[in-house]
Amino acid sequence: MINVGIIGLGKMGKLHLMNCKHIEDIQVTAIADNYKNNIEWAKRRGISDSYSDYSELISKSNVDAVIIALPHFLHADSSILAMENGVDVFLEKPLANTVSDGKKIIDAANKTGCNLMMGCNCRFIDSVEKIKKIYDDGIIGDIELATFDNIGNGPFSPFLDPTPVPDWYFTPEQVGGGALLDLGYHMIDLFQYLFKSAEMQYASLDNRYNLPYEDSVILILKSEKTNTKGVLNLGWFSRSIFPKFDFGIALHGTVDFISTKDFTPNIYRNAITESMKNVARRIVHKKIKPLSYTYYYHSYYRELDYFFNHIKNNQKSMIYPEGALKTLEIIEQAYNNRNR
Repeated sequence: MINVGIIGLGKMGKLHLMNCKHIEDIQVTAIADNYKNNIEWAKRRGISDSYSDYSELISKSNVDAVIIALPHFLHADSSILAMENGVDVFLEKPLANTVSDGKKIIDAANKTGCNLMMGCNCRFIDSVEKIKKIYDDGIIGDIELATFDNIGNGPFSPFLDPTPVPDWYFTPEQVGGGALLDLGYHMIDLFQYLFKSAEMQYASLDNRYNLPYEDSVILILKSEKTNTKGVLNLGWFSRSIFPKFDFGIALHGTVDFISTKDFTPNIYRNAITESMKNVARRIVHKKIKPLSYTYYYHSYYRELDYFFNHIKNNQKSMIYPEGALKTLEIIEQAYNNRNR
């Protein structure tokens, strides 16, 4: 049994806690959050060991691993402290707000030998896995051009459990950036995942709603390994709400082309079908597929399952720390060399 602590019970921390309940040999034994309502929420779900200070959870609760879902500016201090205490870390993206802090986290992972995995759930979306396999099998040839789209509401999205937007999201020094740091982290990671490397060619950042950070982004990348060019379209400007999700990848190859949308089911039909399947699984006492009715959010369960399986088998994850740092370096370069 792996004892797990969850640090930060915002919307992502709560989602991770609920997903952990469906992973074999995983037990959430402690949580840390400085909001009383969040601690009470966890107690109602059977978690009695709670702390207002994450450092106390790490030093007193005897956990084997932690899931860190804190504000970006706390990622470095919390993850480094955990690894220095021999605790494996699942860290919600981004790695950190700055490359400097990111390097400190990577150094700690290398020094301690702890397993550090970034929360890059988009790798575990079914349609992403399918196009990657088709590409890796050489069916569509060399990819000359790829497009990546991820447009949403950002922190203003209603999500599954609507809550007020935290104050730190309106403090540029604490949030670190807008749509580029948030959604761009996922898409740059996917570009590297598909094409093995990434270098920034161009960045355009705009502010439609006069926020203290960008809410509309076009980013152009190039892979030195495959010579592929990628156009990333990112935004926090859309008013579309769940279950709609403006997400997609298209690969334009020398033999054929392919898109994640070719493998994405009708979201409403999928919700009905998967809900019925989960009911049937419960009836016959089989393991359900958490959040499969949402299609996209099932990937959050799958990434945690992957992380914990690698801890059980004493393996390092495929979402390697150096790649996470490279993603952050590209983002910082885009902020420093933006075109308006």
